[in-house]
Parts: sequence; C-alpha cells; structure tokens
Amino acid sequence: MIRETNKLKRLAAKTEIEKLKTVNYQYELEIQQVVNFFTTSISSQFSVDDMLWDVTRNCISKLGFEDCVIYLLDKQQNLLVQKATWGPKAIKGNTIVNAISIPVGSGIVGSVAKNNKPEIVNNTATDNRYMVDDAARLSEIAVPISNEGEVLGVIDSEHSQANFYTQRHLQILSTIASLLAGRISKIEAEKLTRQKEIEILEMKAVNYQYQLEIEKVVSFFASAIASHQQVDDMLWDISRNLIGKLGFEDCMIYTWNNDKTVLLQRAGYGAKGAMQSEEDKAKYHVPKGKGIVGAAADLRQTILVNDTSKDKRYFTADHKIRLSELCVPIIYDNEVLGVINAEHSEGNFYTQRHIQILNTIATHCAEKIKKINAEQQAREKEVEVLKLNRDLAESQLTALRAQMNPHFIFNALNSVQQYILKGNTDEANRYLSKFSKLQREILNNSNQSFITLEKEKEILDLYLQLEQLRFDGHFTYSVTIENITDSSEIKVPPMLVQPFVENAIWHGLMPQQGERKVDIQFILQGEILECLITDNGIGREAAAQLKQKNISGYQSRGMAIVNERLEILRQQHQQPFEVTVADVLSSDNQVSGTQVSLRIYVGENV
Repeated sequence: MIRETNKLKRLAAKTEIEKLKTVNYQYELEIQQVVNFFTTSISSQFSVDDMLWDVTRNCISKLGFEDCVIYLLDKQQNLLVQKATWGPKAIKGNTIVNAISIPVGSGIVGSVAKNNKPEIVNNTATDNRYMVDDAARLSEIAVPISNEGEVLGVIDSEHSQANFYTQRHLQILSTIASLLAGRISKIEAEKLTRQKEIEILEMKAVNYQYQLEIEKVVSFFASAIASHQQVDDMLWDISRNLIGKLGFEDCMIYTWNNDKTVLLQRAGYGAKGAMQSEEDKAKYHVPKGKGIVGAAADLRQTILVNDTSKDKRYFTADHKIRLSELCVPIIYDNEVLGVINAEHSEGNFYTQRHIQILNTIATHCAEKIKKINAEQQAREKEVEVLKLNRDLAESQLTALRAQMNPHFIFNALNSVQQYILKGNTDEANRYLSKFSKLQREILNNSNQSFITLEKEKEILDLYLQLEQLRFDGHFTYSVTIENITDSSEIKVPPMLVQPFVENAIWHGLMPQQGERKVDIQFILQGEILECLITDNGIGREAAAQLKQKNISGYQSRGMAIVNERLEILRQQHQQPFEVTVADVLSSDNQVSGTQVSLRIYVGENV
C-alpha cells in the first residue's frame, strides 16, 4: 500500500514537472515570436521617427499595453523628449498631443535614463517619483534604450491596473530597446554619412562652377589671342578685354626692348586713359629691375600687392596712386618676354581667381608672341611656310574643340546640381563618375588631331549615356560600325560627330512626343568613312521655328564650329570632309525625322 502511494506521488510530481516544462516552453515561444516580430519590423525601417511610431503602436497590439511612449535624449539640454506615443495621447498623423520633456533624473523615466537600468513600478501611488502625464495610472514600466553604455532614450508604458507588468514584459521590452538602440545608431550613422557625401558633392559642384567660370573667361581670351596675327594688336586687345571681362580699372602690358634693359609698355587701357593717346609714351616704360613690374620680370614670379602704400617698390608714372597691384610675367620656355600689370584703387582687390586667369592668359600670350615671331621669320623661307600653316591649322582646331567643351560642361554641372538639390546622391555620384570619365577622355585627346574610331565610339557612348541620365532615359540610341574589321585602325577627328548628335537630341528629339530615338552608323566605303546620324524627331523646319521663338537670345556655336573644322580639314588634307542634312520621310511623304550624313576621309595620310 505504501509502495503504491509513493509511486502515485512520484507519478504526480513527474506530471507536474512536465506541465511546468510545457508552460515554460510555451512562455519562451511566445516571447520569441513577439521578439521576432519586432526584430523584422524594426530592421525594415529607414527613418527613426517611423520606427519609433511603429514600435509604440505594436507594443499596444502585441503586448496588450494601454499606452506606450518613447523618449529620445536631447544631449545638449539633458532632456528626454517625447518622440512617439500610442494610446490616449496619439492622434491621427503620427503627432503627439501636449508632448512633454523630462529632465534626466526626474520621475521614473528620468531615473531609468540616469541609472541606465529598467524598472517596473507595480503601484505608482507608493512611488513619489511618479509623474502624471495625461492621466494617473497604477503600473509603470520603463526600459532604457542604450548603445555601448550610452543612453539614447527610454521606452515607457503605463497601465490602469496595479501589478500589471511582468518579467515577460521586461524581457521583451529590453530586447526591443536593444534592437532600437542598434537601429537608431545605424540610421544616424548612415544619415551622417549621406550628409557628408552631400556636403562633398556640394563642394565639388561649387568648385566645378568656380572652374567653369574661369574656363569661360580663359576660353574667351584663348580664342581672342588665337585670332590675332600681330603682337601689338593682340596686346591691345588683351588689355582692353581685361578691363571689360574682369572689372579691372586699368591694365598695362610690357615687353623687352632689344637689349632687355627696359620693359616697354606696348599696350595700356583704363582709368588712366589709353597710352596710344599720350604724346610722351617713354614715361610709361620701366627700366630693368625697377618697381613691382621690374621685380616680377627679374624674379620670374607673379607678384600680388594688396596695399601698395606698404611696398617701397611701388611707383606711378602719372601720379595716380592705386592701392592694389598685380603683376604676372609673360614667360615662354623659361624666358621672360614681358609683364602683364593691373592696378586698382581698392586695397585687397585682386584674388586667386584673378591670378589663375592672368597666369593662363600670360601663357597663351607668350605662346602666341613666340608663334607670331616664328611666323614672321618663316615667311622668308618657302619650305617652312607650309609647315607653319599646318601648325596654325592644328592650333585653330584645338581652339575650336576647346570652344565646344564649356557649353557641355555647364549643362552637365547643372544636372549634377539638380540631383544634389533633390537629395539624389546616388544619381549624382553615378552622373559625376561618367562625367569625369568623359572629361578625362576629352582632355586626353584634346591635343590629338585624329583618334581611333574605336576611341571616338567609346567617347560618343559615354556622352549619350550622360544625356540619357539628364533626360531620365526619355530617348534610346544605338551606335553601330559596318564594313570595318578593326575600328582601332581607322583614324577620325575627335569630337566631330558629337555636336550633330547633340543637335539631334536637343532640337529633334526633346520637343518630340512619344518614342524618341537616335541611331549612329559608321560605314566604311573605300577611304571614306560615312557617319549617318538619324533621329525620329520633329524635323528641320519645326526645329527652326522653335529656335526663332527662343527668347533667351542664346545662339549655339556648335554647328558653326564643326563647319569651320571641316573647312580647315579640307584645306589641310585636300580630301573630302563634308556634311549634308536631309529630312527623313515616312511612307505617306511626311517628315518623320532628320538624317545627317558626315563624310570623312580616313586614308593613309591622316
């Protein structure tokens, strides 16, 4: 009988243990399911505010809380600020009614933040730290949100029943708080990284704009200098344009006399008047080593004086004092040919931008002076005349190619700026990457008269990809090569096709409704390479009418520059370099686009 009783007791005890195990398993399973839900929900959020509102809402629905509030720490003010809530204080639109801030250390929430330890208060009536927000409640649980010992905020919940919150609640909220801390830190780190990337892009855009402005001025002077055949005419033109383009008050240009003992003022414009009108021109000349002008020539260095009253070298030939002076030596092959000098009545007037521009102008000026002198000497030798004419043609082609770049660069940088302003850093990075690669290719080939067809196609593909990005992919294109086994053996003038493609996109495709496409075909026919640029745009007549309505006053020089290049190439090689343009007609004899045929000689002597 006793044995039977003991056996029954052991069986009952075993059954009770099994029941406890089942209950504990069920308990842990429920906790794990809730935690898994919050883990997935939190990891899917990319905004701190959205994440906090989502957690408070889910604490109500998943844990049976009456309300839930999440505070984040304002470190500067040492305050816990309500950021999200669900329950009586929540209204539609994720906003809080009468949001409060709690000093760290104040109340149960502030104590938890200060001690970085969670708390359950089973009866708030007996805890003098309890603070009433919207209504008094008897239970409160508060869990710190902390990352690596640093408190970021607090999850807080209250309930009208005493002894409502359990260790299960504490375990779940602690896990949620840990997930929140990690995700908040990650989102903030990503936000900081994006902000830095945006700042870098903005700085790059500003620098590009700065360089673009310089490039515009330099391109103008490069073209002007290249157009002159006489040194005096060129120097007078430079001094006059420095006044008009850069806001200088006066500008003088000096070159050496025959024995290099005196810097002769060859040109001078500004508030002092034109040196041409002066009867006594000798007073403007500068003996070797005298003044700031002489020092710049002797030192072979640019000299900027922001306050001439403090520089003993300063002197004036007409008794008109200027407080700022900038002198840039004109140097060619380490030989000083002269000096560009500018003065201004304001102190600290000249900037690094002025120095950069004047140094570039001085370089162009030096090259042109030497070139003109060489051409004058070459006229005496018939054999050298032909060579110099060819060099001049090459220089003109380089100058014409240079004129096409600033317009495209300006448009490209505007596109980058738009991406930045819209906060689209990925597209801005993508665009800048392609843009920089294209500019590198253009710069690498800028001094080449001919490049391979393979390289020209690569540059053309890059350009078209950039235009597709700028116009959000609103047109398609194709570039094909026919009758050519190896495109690396064919030589073509660089960037000759691009202006026609640009014209097709801007004036043919963009005003067009519906499908837009442009096709570029390279077809070899003997020693002539024909390039066909075909678009399905609005046609020449409609495009011309749109141009007439252009109120901006801007007239593109792209086509004129290409025609000038073709004319130079024809004269230089005495071979076909020509272009024709025709309408594309549909089956019902209606205009359905434009086709440009560019014929380029690619024989052995190019």
